Amino acid sequence: MTSTLRSTPSRAALSLAALGALSVQATGQVQVTEFMYSGLDGEFIELTNVSSLPVDLDGWSIDDKSAIAGTYDLSLAGIIDPGESVLVTDRVAANFVASWSLGTTTVLGGNAISSLGRNDEIHLFDASGATVDVLAYGDEDFPGSIRTRETSGQGCDAGLGVNDIYRWTLASEGDAWGSTTSVNGDVGSPGVYGLVSCPPVGESYCVAAPNQTGQVAMTTLDGSPSIARNELEVRCNALPGGAVGYFLTSTTIDQIVNPGNAVGSLCLGGSIGRYSSFAQAATAAGEMTLALDLTGLSQPTGPVAARSGETWHFQCWYRDAVLGFPVSNFSLPVQVTLY
Repeated sequence: MTSTLRSTPSRAALSLAALGALSVQATGQVQVTEFMYSGLDGEFIELTNVSSLPVDLDGWSIDDKSAIAGTYDLSLAGIIDPGESVLVTDRVAANFVASWSLGTTTVLGGNAISSLGRNDEIHLFDASGATVDVLAYGDEDFPGSIRTRETSGQGCDAGLGVNDIYRWTLASEGDAWGSTTSVNGDVGSPGVYGLVSCPPVGESYCVAAPNQTGQVAMTTLDGSPSIARNELEVRCNALPGGAVGYFLTSTTIDQIVNPGNAVGSLCLGGSIGRYSSFAQAATAAGEMTLALDLTGLSQPTGPVAARSGETWHFQCWYRDAVLGFPVSNFSLPVQVTLY
């Protein structure tokens, strides 16, 4: 039996500007923004209106991995305003509200039909039965991803609406979402949603020398470390405008100072792949980008498919100048573990 409670929110409302920016990247007006598959005070799913207009949830529904529209009806949630969240829990709504000291957040309780498991999926459907959002999760199905037992999973901006659990983060007391601890010790922020930027993909290491602009060129990654999604892009910033260069990659770290009289350090070792066939000139803003194919990363012996758990390193080689004389230089590299 479903129990419903509209309890004044202790949620942080999104600004219209932030909502507008988010709705462009989202696949629908309402998104899954937080979840916990098992908690001492119950499991829950948080659904947030990330658009700038009210959304009527009459006829909307959710389901787990079976993905059948109409399984758990959301109609009782009614109309939700921009920035407002609705919570679905397996507990009695009033008990869930009391455990988390919620205000007037709408809570739909008694979800025994589409309850979540450790490795499961959340499917959100609109009134026509069309899929609005999907999130597949599970630390067993997706090694290295979060496990939301007694601690919720939080969706950062680029992680919403893209079905990529690797872009989700475990809640912690006092985090950017304002997470707290429930009566019995669960950690999360049910009913409290704010737009939070995703952390960068990968991390820098080694050292780099400044170039003729006085800046250190930086290698960064955008997208997802998921091999299955194959949506990773490598980028080099703070280059001299128009400088010609290309990207290097390896699974091995090293540090060779001034190789071949170049400025800076080559921070890759072992078998080094060179994307020299993708050499390019930096934009006037000093940037180069390359969309990577994780099924065929560059290596001297030919393209190699990345494997889950491998850490790959990327660095940019580029033309530079010292006192007007042409030299080569290297960016600060970045490394990422792929899943």
